Amino acid sequence: MGDIELLPAIEEDDAFLSQLYRLGRQAEVACFGWDEEQQSAFLDMQFRARQQAYKIQFPKTEYSIVTVDQNSAGCLTVERSADQIRIVDIAILPDYRGRGIATHLIEQLQTESAASARPLVLRVDVTNIKAKELYEKHGFFVSTETQIYYEMAWGISAECRMSDRHKIGSLAGDPNVILRSVNEADREFLLQVYTVSREAELSMTPWDDGQKRAFAAHQLDAQTYTYSVKYPDATHDIILYDGKPAGRLYVDRGIEQIAILDITVLPEYREKGIGTELVSNLQNEAAATNRSVRIYLEQINPSQKLFRTLGFEVVPDDGIDLRFEWKGEPTI
Repeated sequence: MGDIELLPAIEEDDAFLSQLYRLGRQAEVACFGWDEEQQSAFLDMQFRARQQAYKIQFPKTEYSIVTVDQNSAGCLTVERSADQIRIVDIAILPDYRGRGIATHLIEQLQTESAASARPLVLRVDVTNIKAKELYEKHGFFVSTETQIYYEMAWGISAECRMSDRHKIGSLAGDPNVILRSVNEADREFLLQVYTVSREAELSMTPWDDGQKRAFAAHQLDAQTYTYSVKYPDATHDIILYDGKPAGRLYVDRGIEQIAILDITVLPEYREKGIGTELVSNLQNEAAATNRSVRIYLEQINPSQKLFRTLGFEVVPDDGIDLRFEWKGEPTI
């Protein structure tokens, strides 16, 4: 395995960190059909976005360069707070994998966790099965599961473990309209819904169906990741109509405002009052808790008519999209 050391990352290590990120996503991006210059520009943009997201979500993040026999071999990203230690990321260069380096780092952090009586926590993408199995091998358990990641923990007593939070229930009003929490099996359906929401833009590109699908898949993943960072407590639900998937509803409930992050109904289920039912339900919830409701809509989005009908008004905002807000009495 060699002599493993951790050195605090400095500004000059930025290129190495970018290289690690690129190697981790190279195979995925190669499927997009882009040339090398486009891939490079995209990966650079994504790397910068991830670093910025880490600063927002994990403000106390510490980056350490992992060296083996004084050669840079990877990066360990950790956030330490008074009540827990979070493994934000462990990335190892391909040439150094399979040598037990990640295991060594995990065991070091477990020792620190036990000595300081702080739980060790982390987040693993649901698609990263190998990483999940590695952490389970080291005694981690899944405390929370969403459609995009597993929240895992080590050093917490069994009675404190969280159970999965899935809900299914009908809305007040139309018994045919039901919401249920998104799960990992919904991936293809969510991609279908997202593609529909971007159909107007995609129709103007020269891409074939495969390229459009690859682009939409990437954009959906980027959106999902961004929402998970900015709105960690948001609810993401599949809209069911007569028991069949008809769309999705993504909502963040803040102290003063309910934010509709996304509401999309498939074309074949439109004109059935589903959107009106869902938005009215949120208006009732907001009125009962003295909150407002807001949503951002593109300038050309035809659903503006629905929100204006339900009493939403456009308020000044510096963004490109229109910001619609509602403050008033329940509609139903």
